[in-house]
Amino acid sequence: MQPSVADALVADSGCSATALAAGVTALPGTLGLNAQGAAVESVLERAKRAGKSVGLVSDTRITHATPAAFVAHVIDRDLEYDIARQIAASKADVLLSGGRSFFSKPNGAKISALELAKTNGFKIANNFNDLKSSVISGSTPLLGLFAESAMQNGIAEKQHLALNIDAKNREPTLVEMSAAALKLLSKNPEGFFLMIEAGQIDWAGHANDAGWLLHEMIRIDSVVDLVAQWQAESPDTLLIVTADHETGGFGFSYSSAAIPTPHALAAQPSGTLPYAADYNFVSPAVLKNLARQKTPIAEIFRQVKVGAQQPDSAQRLVELVQSTLGHQITIKQATDLLTPERNEFRVPGHADLNDELVPKINDFSAFYPKSINRATAALARLLAARSGIVWATGNHTSTPVPLFAIGPGQDSFKGIPTQVDVGAKLASIF
Repeated sequence: MQPSVADALVADSGCSATALAAGVTALPGTLGLNAQGAAVESVLERAKRAGKSVGLVSDTRITHATPAAFVAHVIDRDLEYDIARQIAASKADVLLSGGRSFFSKPNGAKISALELAKTNGFKIANNFNDLKSSVISGSTPLLGLFAESAMQNGIAEKQHLALNIDAKNREPTLVEMSAAALKLLSKNPEGFFLMIEAGQIDWAGHANDAGWLLHEMIRIDSVVDLVAQWQAESPDTLLIVTADHETGGFGFSYSSAAIPTPHALAAQPSGTLPYAADYNFVSPAVLKNLARQKTPIAEIFRQVKVGAQQPDSAQRLVELVQSTLGHQITIKQATDLLTPERNEFRVPGHADLNDELVPKINDFSAFYPKSINRATAALARLLAARSGIVWATGNHTSTPVPLFAIGPGQDSFKGIPTQVDVGAKLASIF
């Protein structure tokens, strides 16, 4: 087995977020450490030392890799109880996300990270009402923990807002958290640093779930609208929009399935040969169907598990695919999706590869280490021809990600900088 290297061609969220946060090359899975394992100062920590207010917002959980890389220093991103304690001891002013479970249990320590945070002066917000009150009072430092683990996905968030479910005690949206952070942090006349993450885009990519992905893209689009408007009113602020990596190798692709019927074009003379597209180039109607998706595909396979022996499992899967995704599959296709295979990549004790039996996927199986993502990807492949959607992997890819910058210093981010370059340029500002 080859050792991990800091110059690997594909990044995980730990090392890529560390690169963006500190401008250094890091090992996969580490947070806030350079390739030699030494703690490095993040741009958030530099900004705080320079007298700025600082904050982190995420729709995943505050102990997850991307936000944690800006405020914690650990050798393994999965040490989330340790990360929670480092967050509780940090000098951050505003921290808004999920992850309450990692703060509420002592996990071998004398007191929990939540009690440590309170001791260090953090006011705790548990829901939208708490956040609203904190903004009105201007209270900082503020630690908002709005879910036990991850916050709601974009589909559930849309549904809950439409139905006004638990309006007072609901989770705030990513837009609401971002707006609150901007208002609280901008009170400092010396300026501020804020990192906002729409992290479930990555999760949808891992699952090869295009409907979920669309909802997450709509969610971040709303956030970008908010912060772009805020930047336009405060043009002395530098705004950067980018990602730490691409996930899944998503794309729309034309195919030989359901080629459109030739038809006459109105502006062509009578008797002219009808227009005939060579392939199915994917109708925009696909987007409307994705927007109607009622739940992430993974939730379907949590209700009907691969390998389950119930006689009605296949029929149940057929019904769920129809009712939540708007697609029809056959009993035979459902049975195939629910029939597992032996895990040729099994590593006993491994966090993702321990299962002896896993959902069957017929290609690129090495690139789907998580069992649930094998199931969702198999269904995505089954629906590919009718949706015009293709996926390359269940993991991250080396595909370049976009970077947009506006405001003072925007020209420094021209070209195709690496994440290390971006992190170094950010650090040089403070």
